[in-house]
Amino acid sequence: NAGHIYSYIAHAHYSDLLGSERLGYTPEPPVTLDPHLVTPVTEEEVADAVQHLRNRKALGGSWITPELLRRAAHPGLYAALAGLLNAVQYRGIPPTWNQIRVTSIFKAGRATDPANYRGIAVSPTLPKLLAMVNLARLEREVQARQLRASFQAGFKKGARIEDPILLLVTALQHARALKLPL
Repeated sequence: NAGHIYSYIAHAHYSDLLGSERLGYTPEPPVTLDPHLVTPVTEEEVADAVQHLRNRKALGGSWITPELLRRAAHPGLYAALAGLLNAVQYRGIPPTWNQIRVTSIFKAGRATDPANYRGIAVSPTLPKLLAMVNLARLEREVQARQLRASFQAGFKKGARIEDPILLLVTALQHARALKLPL
């Protein structure tokens, strides 16, 4: 129920500000997590996620790169990474995983003009690995439960958000050319 969800959100917000002991109660979480999404991370999931990490990305506070993980591909490494990711999921995200570095990349023009730089956010590889594992799990659940509409393109593999927009623009232009009501 919506009231319970808002109560839970408000409690979380004020317990962060005041400390949970000052509020006097702790509401139950409004949603029960699906057991498919909270099962321990497996070596196979880690191996699959490593293959999907993008190469040649800036280091975000560690020396672990996707290339390094691929070159060191070994069941023992995947077992160790699965253990680490499980510890993180069940004990909490390390504070450093919630931090990113923002750095500037020079585009072109005068180096003294700040407008000629673009900011990029650099994050460590291991949080990306955990995100890839969780994304793959969510994707499997969404497909298995058919939660995504067949015409939805924004988050569907192999589909682009531009496709339905192009279709709409083309239909509107065709209707205008034929002087049909819009």
